Amino acid sequence: ATLMIVPAVIAEAACLGASFMNMKLLGSSLAADVQTHTTAQSIGTLMVYVLKAGTGLYIWLAAGGIVHTDAFALGGARPVYFARFFQWSLGVPDLVLVSNFLFLGNLPMDVSLRRGSP
Repeated sequence: ATLMIVPAVIAEAACLGASFMNMKLLGSSLAADVQTHTTAQSIGTLMVYVLKAGTGLYIWLAAGGIVHTDAFALGGARPVYFARFFQWSLGVPDLVLVSNFLFLGNLPMDVSLRRGSP
């Protein structure tokens, strides 16, 4: 799965580059808004890819990395991998922001937070 990130990063970088080239075709006020929102969306997606690649490589190179036991798990104790927990803790909120197209409108902060919450 980590190797699949490389073509996805290339595609996202191409999308980011295309958004800068298309700005000359739009009006000046609309161009600035579209460029801001597209840039934020692409940067958020690229952050997820970098996080996944970094933690994936860490897990692979460190043979799982730091592991502790969750004594409160249902069904008995189970191992918890720190890198996977770290990846999910940072990656899921970023994916929620990106998938909800949070950056597409000029919204107040309370509206943005409500849109990003479950």
